[in-house]
Amino acid sequence: MDMSETRKGAEQAAAYASSLNLSSVTLTLFVPVGDEAVLAKLSGENLNNGLFYS
Repeated sequence: MDMSETRKGAEQAAAYASSLNLSSVTLTLFVPVGDEAVLAKLSGENLNNGLFYS
């Protein structure tokens, strides 16, 4: 899975949550890496169409 697939999955989850009238959604990725720099790039919160996803 690359970052564009991750981003697309997050957008799909946000759209689905929005269709259910939810104000937030959590997308969980399991990344088998101990590199803190990689994990930091994958972590965070974003806003998509008025819906936060993290």
